[in-house]
Amino acid sequence: MKTLRQSTLAIAVSICIAAAGLAVTLITGVEARPQSSADLERSPTHTDTASGPSFTLESATISKGGGVLPDGSVFVIGQPVAGTMSNENFTMQVGIVAVIAAGASCPASSEPIAELIGAEVSTKNRFLSFTAGDASSTQGIRVTFDSLPPPYDPWNGAELWVGPTSQVTEAGANVVPTEGFPNFTAARLRCTPFFTDWSQEGTVHVFHEGIVPGGNYRVEVIDEACDVGVATNFSEALPMTTAIWGDTVLDLSQTPPPPPNGPPVDIVDALAVLERFSSVASAIIKARADLEPACLDLQVNVTDVLASIAGFTGLTYPFAPTAADPCDSTCPNPLP
Repeated sequence: MKTLRQSTLAIAVSICIAAAGLAVTLITGVEARPQSSADLERSPTHTDTASGPSFTLESATISKGGGVLPDGSVFVIGQPVAGTMSNENFTMQVGIVAVIAAGASCPASSEPIAELIGAEVSTKNRFLSFTAGDASSTQGIRVTFDSLPPPYDPWNGAELWVGPTSQVTEAGANVVPTEGFPNFTAARLRCTPFFTDWSQEGTVHVFHEGIVPGGNYRVEVIDEACDVGVATNFSEALPMTTAIWGDTVLDLSQTPPPPPNGPPVDIVDALAVLERFSSVASAIIKARADLEPACLDLQVNVTDVLASIAGFTGLTYPFAPTAADPCDSTCPNPLP
Protein backbone atom coordinates (compact mmCIF):
# COMPACT_ATOMS: atom_id res chain seq x y z
CA MET A 1 0.00 0.00 0.00
CA LYS A 2 1.45 3.40 -0.97
CA THR A 3 0.22 6.72 0.44
CA LEU A 4 0.51 10.13 -1.25
CA ARG A 5 -0.07 13.35 0.67
CA GLN A 6 -0.52 17.05 -0.03
CA SER A 7 -0.83 19.74 2.63
CA THR A 8 -3.34 21.87 0.67
CA LEU A 9 -6.13 19.33 0.97
CA ALA A 10 -6.96 17.47 4.14
CA ILE A 11 -9.40 14.96 2.66
CA ALA A 12 -8.50 11.28 2.64
CA VAL A 13 -9.93 9.69 -0.45
CA SER A 14 -9.36 5.98 -0.92
CA ILE A 15 -9.30 4.83 -4.50
CA CYS A 16 -8.63 1.28 -5.59
CA ILE A 17 -6.84 0.90 -8.89
CA ALA A 18 -6.86 -2.39 -10.74
CA ALA A 19 -3.30 -2.50 -11.98
CA ALA A 20 -3.59 -5.72 -13.96
CA GLY A 21 0.16 -6.09 -13.74
CA LEU A 22 0.79 -2.75 -15.48
CA ALA A 23 2.59 0.30 -14.20
CA VAL A 24 0.09 2.72 -12.73
CA THR A 25 0.49 6.49 -12.57
CA LEU A 26 -1.25 8.19 -9.66
CA ILE A 27 -2.28 11.79 -10.22
CA THR A 28 -2.42 14.11 -7.24
CA GLY A 29 -1.60 17.68 -6.26
CA VAL A 30 -4.81 19.12 -7.73
CA GLU A 31 -6.35 21.63 -5.36
CA ALA A 32 -10.10 21.30 -4.80
CA ARG A 33 -12.36 24.14 -5.88
CA PRO A 34 -15.49 25.30 -3.96
CA GLN A 35 -18.11 23.56 -6.06
CA SER A 36 -20.29 20.51 -5.69
CA SER A 37 -18.40 18.26 -8.10
CA ALA A 38 -14.93 19.12 -9.42
CA ASP A 39 -13.23 17.58 -12.44
CA LEU A 40 -9.70 16.28 -12.49
CA GLU A 41 -7.46 18.99 -13.95
CA ARG A 42 -5.72 18.02 -17.18
CA SER A 43 -2.34 19.43 -15.99
CA PRO A 44 -1.64 17.82 -12.60
CA THR A 45 1.06 19.41 -10.46
CA HIS A 46 2.47 16.10 -9.26
CA THR A 47 2.60 12.50 -10.43
CA ASP A 48 3.96 9.36 -8.83
CA THR A 49 4.53 6.07 -10.62
CA ALA A 50 4.42 2.66 -8.95
CA SER A 51 3.06 -0.84 -9.40
CA GLY A 52 0.64 -2.69 -7.20
CA PRO A 53 -2.97 -3.78 -6.73
CA SER A 54 -4.25 -0.77 -4.77
CA PHE A 55 -3.31 2.66 -3.45
CA THR A 56 -4.63 5.27 -1.05
CA LEU A 57 -4.76 8.77 -2.51
CA GLU A 58 -5.05 11.50 0.11
CA SER A 59 -5.52 14.47 -2.19
CA ALA A 60 -7.19 14.86 -5.56
CA THR A 61 -10.13 16.48 -7.27
CA ILE A 62 -11.82 13.66 -9.10
CA SER A 63 -15.19 13.37 -10.78
CA LYS A 64 -15.11 12.27 -14.42
CA GLY A 65 -13.26 12.50 -17.67
CA GLY A 66 -9.90 11.34 -18.93
CA GLY A 67 -7.00 12.32 -21.09
CA VAL A 68 -3.42 11.65 -22.13
CA LEU A 69 -0.42 12.70 -20.05
CA PRO A 70 2.79 14.11 -21.62
CA ASP A 71 4.52 10.72 -21.31
CA GLY A 72 1.75 9.04 -23.32
CA SER A 73 0.03 7.47 -20.32
CA VAL A 74 -3.75 7.46 -20.41
CA PHE A 75 -5.90 8.39 -17.42
CA VAL A 76 -9.57 7.44 -17.23
CA ILE A 77 -12.01 8.54 -14.56
CA GLY A 78 -14.62 5.84 -14.13
CA GLN A 79 -18.01 5.70 -12.46
CA PRO A 80 -18.70 7.66 -9.29
CA VAL A 81 -18.98 5.49 -6.19
CA ALA A 82 -21.59 5.96 -3.52
CA GLY A 83 -21.20 8.88 -1.18
CA THR A 84 -19.37 12.19 -1.05
CA MET A 85 -16.44 13.56 0.90
CA SER A 86 -16.83 17.01 2.50
CA ASN A 87 -14.43 19.62 3.82
CA GLU A 88 -15.58 23.05 5.02
CA ASN A 89 -17.51 24.77 2.22
CA PHE A 90 -17.29 22.26 -0.60
CA THR A 91 -18.29 18.70 -1.40
CA MET A 92 -16.27 16.44 -3.68
CA GLN A 93 -17.62 13.48 -5.61
CA VAL A 94 -15.43 10.42 -5.19
CA GLY A 95 -14.65 8.32 -8.25
CA ILE A 96 -12.51 5.43 -9.40
CA VAL A 97 -9.44 6.32 -11.43
CA ALA A 98 -7.40 3.95 -13.58
CA VAL A 99 -4.25 5.23 -15.24
CA ILE A 100 -2.71 2.89 -17.77
CA ALA A 101 0.99 3.27 -18.58
CA ALA A 102 2.12 4.32 -22.04
CA GLY A 103 2.09 1.40 -24.44
CA ALA A 104 -0.50 -0.58 -22.50
CA SER A 105 -3.03 -2.32 -24.71
CA CYS A 106 -6.69 -1.37 -25.04
CA PRO A 107 -8.82 -4.54 -25.14
CA ALA A 108 -11.19 -4.74 -28.10
CA SER A 109 -14.92 -4.64 -27.38
CA SER A 110 -17.64 -6.42 -29.34
CA GLU A 111 -20.42 -4.55 -31.10
CA PRO A 112 -23.73 -4.54 -29.20
CA ILE A 113 -26.63 -6.53 -30.68
CA ALA A 114 -30.12 -5.10 -31.11
CA GLU A 115 -33.12 -6.96 -29.70
CA LEU A 116 -35.06 -8.74 -32.43
CA ILE A 117 -38.65 -9.83 -32.97
CA GLY A 118 -38.28 -12.64 -35.43
CA ALA A 119 -35.79 -11.30 -37.96
CA GLU A 120 -36.69 -7.64 -37.40
CA VAL A 121 -35.18 -5.15 -34.98
CA SER A 122 -37.58 -4.47 -32.13
CA THR A 123 -37.98 -0.70 -32.42
CA LYS A 124 -39.81 1.15 -29.68
CA ASN A 125 -41.02 4.71 -29.07
CA ARG A 126 -39.10 5.47 -25.86
CA PHE A 127 -36.52 2.70 -25.38
CA LEU A 128 -33.42 1.29 -27.06
CA SER A 129 -33.13 -2.46 -26.44
CA PHE A 130 -29.94 -4.46 -26.96
CA THR A 131 -27.43 -6.89 -25.47
CA ALA A 132 -23.82 -5.83 -25.01
CA GLY A 133 -20.55 -6.75 -23.38
CA ASP A 134 -17.84 -9.38 -23.55
CA ALA A 135 -17.69 -12.15 -20.94
CA SER A 136 -15.64 -11.33 -17.85
CA SER A 137 -14.93 -7.80 -19.13
CA THR A 138 -15.64 -4.51 -17.37
CA GLN A 139 -17.01 -2.17 -20.00
CA GLY A 140 -19.06 0.97 -20.55
CA ILE A 141 -21.80 1.63 -23.12
CA ARG A 142 -22.01 5.00 -24.84
CA VAL A 143 -25.15 6.18 -26.64
CA THR A 144 -24.85 9.07 -29.09
CA PHE A 145 -27.85 11.13 -30.15
CA ASP A 146 -27.18 11.20 -33.89
CA SER A 147 -30.38 12.81 -35.19
CA LEU A 148 -33.40 13.75 -33.11
CA PRO A 149 -36.63 15.32 -34.38
CA PRO A 150 -37.62 18.86 -33.34
CA PRO A 151 -37.76 20.17 -30.68
CA TYR A 152 -35.10 17.73 -29.45
CA ASP A 153 -32.67 18.40 -32.31
CA PRO A 154 -30.49 20.81 -30.23
CA TRP A 155 -29.40 17.64 -28.41
CA ASN A 156 -27.97 16.12 -31.60
CA GLY A 157 -24.42 14.91 -31.05
CA ALA A 158 -24.79 14.46 -27.29
CA GLU A 159 -22.93 11.45 -25.88
CA LEU A 160 -24.43 9.77 -22.82
CA TRP A 161 -23.69 6.53 -21.00
CA VAL A 162 -25.87 3.63 -19.89
CA GLY A 163 -26.14 3.64 -16.10
CA PRO A 164 -26.77 0.85 -13.58
CA THR A 165 -29.63 -1.54 -14.27
CA SER A 166 -32.72 -2.33 -12.22
CA GLN A 167 -35.41 -4.97 -12.44
CA VAL A 168 -38.80 -3.48 -13.35
CA THR A 169 -42.08 -5.37 -13.29
CA GLU A 170 -44.24 -5.96 -16.35
CA ALA A 171 -47.30 -5.27 -14.18
CA GLY A 172 -48.84 -2.23 -15.87
CA ALA A 173 -49.31 0.19 -12.98
CA ASN A 174 -46.32 -0.89 -10.87
CA VAL A 175 -42.57 -0.37 -11.14
CA VAL A 176 -41.02 -2.53 -8.42
CA PRO A 177 -40.98 -6.32 -8.94
CA THR A 178 -44.47 -7.64 -8.34
CA GLU A 179 -45.42 -11.19 -7.44
CA GLY A 180 -46.97 -13.07 -10.34
CA PHE A 181 -45.42 -10.87 -13.07
CA PRO A 182 -42.12 -11.18 -14.94
CA ASN A 183 -39.48 -8.46 -14.74
CA PHE A 184 -37.34 -6.78 -17.37
CA THR A 185 -33.93 -5.15 -17.12
CA ALA A 186 -34.04 -1.36 -17.47
CA ALA A 187 -31.31 1.27 -17.36
CA ARG A 188 -31.29 5.04 -17.65
CA LEU A 189 -28.79 7.13 -19.60
CA ARG A 190 -26.50 9.41 -17.66
CA CYS A 191 -23.56 11.70 -18.44
CA THR A 192 -20.70 9.83 -16.76
CA PRO A 193 -19.39 6.38 -17.75
CA PHE A 194 -20.58 3.34 -15.83
CA PHE A 195 -18.40 0.25 -16.12
CA THR A 196 -19.61 -3.26 -15.34
CA ASP A 197 -19.76 -6.76 -16.85
CA TRP A 198 -22.63 -6.11 -19.24
CA SER A 199 -22.52 -9.69 -20.54
CA GLN A 200 -24.29 -10.70 -17.32
CA GLU A 201 -27.27 -8.41 -17.91
CA GLY A 202 -28.95 -9.95 -20.97
CA THR A 203 -31.23 -7.64 -22.93
CA VAL A 204 -31.16 -4.13 -21.48
CA HIS A 205 -33.98 -1.66 -22.19
CA VAL A 206 -32.46 1.83 -22.07
CA PHE A 207 -34.48 5.02 -21.62
CA HIS A 208 -33.97 8.76 -21.24
CA GLU A 209 -35.89 11.93 -21.93
CA GLY A 210 -33.88 12.18 -25.17
CA ILE A 211 -34.96 8.78 -26.48
CA VAL A 212 -37.98 9.90 -28.46
CA PRO A 213 -40.04 8.70 -31.44
CA GLY A 214 -38.37 9.16 -34.81
CA GLY A 215 -34.84 9.46 -33.39
CA ASN A 216 -31.56 8.00 -34.62
CA TYR A 217 -28.93 6.78 -32.17
CA ARG A 218 -25.56 5.06 -32.06
CA VAL A 219 -24.54 2.52 -29.39
CA GLU A 220 -20.88 1.66 -28.71
CA VAL A 221 -18.95 -0.33 -26.09
CA ILE A 222 -15.53 0.41 -24.56
CA ASP A 223 -13.36 -1.44 -22.07
CA GLU A 224 -12.64 0.28 -18.76
CA ALA A 225 -8.90 0.09 -19.48
CA CYS A 226 -9.25 2.26 -22.59
CA ASP A 227 -9.19 6.02 -23.09
CA VAL A 228 -12.75 7.19 -23.72
CA GLY A 229 -11.35 10.17 -25.60
CA VAL A 230 -10.01 8.01 -28.43
CA ALA A 231 -12.70 7.10 -30.98
CA THR A 232 -10.90 3.96 -32.19
CA ASN A 233 -11.03 2.43 -28.70
CA PHE A 234 -14.79 1.87 -29.02
CA SER A 235 -16.49 -1.11 -30.59
CA GLU A 236 -18.18 -1.00 -33.95
CA ALA A 237 -21.28 1.16 -33.57
CA LEU A 238 -24.79 -0.27 -33.52
CA PRO A 239 -27.13 2.23 -35.25
CA MET A 240 -30.61 2.26 -33.76
CA THR A 241 -33.85 4.10 -34.53
CA THR A 242 -37.06 4.58 -32.61
CA ALA A 243 -40.58 3.96 -33.89
CA ILE A 244 -42.98 6.58 -35.20
CA TRP A 245 -45.16 8.13 -32.50
CA GLY A 246 -47.78 5.73 -31.20
CA ASP A 247 -46.60 2.69 -33.21
CA THR A 248 -46.31 -0.13 -30.68
CA VAL A 249 -46.94 -3.29 -32.72
CA LEU A 250 -44.43 -4.64 -35.25
CA ASP A 251 -46.35 -6.29 -38.11
CA LEU A 252 -44.32 -9.36 -39.01
CA SER A 253 -46.87 -10.48 -41.64
CA GLN A 254 -45.11 -8.18 -44.14
CA THR A 255 -41.59 -9.13 -45.20
CA PRO A 256 -39.94 -6.75 -44.89
CA PRO A 257 -42.37 -4.41 -43.17
CA PRO A 258 -42.53 -0.89 -44.62
CA PRO A 259 -40.37 1.74 -42.87
CA PRO A 260 -39.83 2.72 -40.23
CA ASN A 261 -41.03 -0.47 -38.55
CA GLY A 262 -44.43 -1.50 -39.83
CA PRO A 263 -47.73 -0.19 -41.15
CA PRO A 264 -49.09 3.23 -40.13
CA VAL A 265 -50.31 3.55 -36.56
CA ASP A 266 -53.79 2.13 -36.18
CA ILE A 267 -56.23 1.09 -33.47
CA VAL A 268 -54.34 -2.18 -33.01
CA ASP A 269 -51.46 -0.22 -31.47
CA ALA A 270 -53.76 1.44 -28.93
CA LEU A 271 -55.40 -1.89 -28.07
CA ALA A 272 -51.96 -3.41 -27.50
CA VAL A 273 -51.14 -0.69 -24.98
CA LEU A 274 -54.53 -1.22 -23.32
CA GLU A 275 -53.71 -4.91 -22.87
CA ARG A 276 -50.44 -4.07 -21.11
CA PHE A 277 -52.29 -1.53 -18.95
CA SER A 278 -54.65 -4.36 -18.01
CA SER A 279 -51.65 -6.69 -17.41
CA VAL A 280 -52.86 -9.28 -19.90
CA ALA A 281 -50.30 -12.09 -19.97
CA SER A 282 -49.96 -12.06 -23.77
CA ALA A 283 -49.67 -8.26 -24.04
CA ILE A 284 -46.69 -6.46 -25.57
CA ILE A 285 -43.85 -5.75 -23.16
CA LYS A 286 -43.88 -2.58 -21.09
CA ALA A 287 -40.88 -1.17 -22.98
CA ARG A 288 -43.10 -1.06 -26.09
CA ALA A 289 -46.20 0.21 -24.33
CA ASP A 290 -44.78 2.93 -22.07
CA LEU A 291 -45.09 6.08 -24.20
CA GLU A 292 -45.42 8.99 -21.81
CA PRO A 293 -44.84 11.37 -20.08
CA ALA A 294 -41.66 13.06 -21.34
CA CYS A 295 -40.00 11.85 -18.14
CA LEU A 296 -40.92 8.19 -18.31
CA ASP A 297 -42.47 6.72 -15.16
CA LEU A 298 -42.07 3.03 -16.18
CA GLN A 299 -45.80 2.55 -15.74
CA VAL A 300 -48.47 1.84 -18.33
CA ASN A 301 -51.79 3.51 -17.65
CA VAL A 302 -54.71 5.04 -19.49
CA THR A 303 -52.65 8.06 -20.56
CA ASP A 304 -50.34 5.74 -22.50
CA VAL A 305 -53.40 4.31 -24.26
CA LEU A 306 -54.52 7.85 -25.12
CA ALA A 307 -51.01 8.66 -26.37
CA SER A 308 -51.13 5.77 -28.82
CA ILE A 309 -54.56 6.91 -29.99
CA ALA A 310 -53.10 10.40 -30.51
CA GLY A 311 -50.52 8.87 -32.82
CA PHE A 312 -53.30 6.99 -34.61
CA THR A 313 -55.15 10.28 -35.22
CA GLY A 314 -52.02 11.90 -36.66
CA LEU A 315 -50.99 14.08 -33.74
CA THR A 316 -47.26 14.57 -33.21
CA TYR A 317 -45.15 13.81 -30.15
CA PRO A 318 -46.38 16.42 -27.64
CA PHE A 319 -43.36 16.90 -25.38
CA ALA A 320 -40.31 19.17 -25.35
CA PRO A 321 -36.92 18.96 -23.58
CA THR A 322 -36.82 19.98 -19.95
CA ALA A 323 -33.35 21.56 -20.36
CA ALA A 324 -31.03 22.95 -23.01
CA ASP A 325 -28.52 20.16 -22.34
CA PRO A 326 -29.54 16.50 -21.85
CA CYS A 327 -27.13 16.33 -18.90
CA ASP A 328 -29.23 19.01 -17.18
CA SER A 329 -32.51 17.15 -17.65
CA THR A 330 -34.81 17.67 -14.68
CA CYS A 331 -36.44 14.25 -15.07
CA PRO A 332 -36.44 12.19 -11.85
CA ASN A 333 -35.05 8.67 -11.97
CA PRO A 334 -37.99 6.23 -11.76
CA LEU A 335 -35.89 3.09 -11.37
CA PRO A 336 -36.51 1.17 -8.15
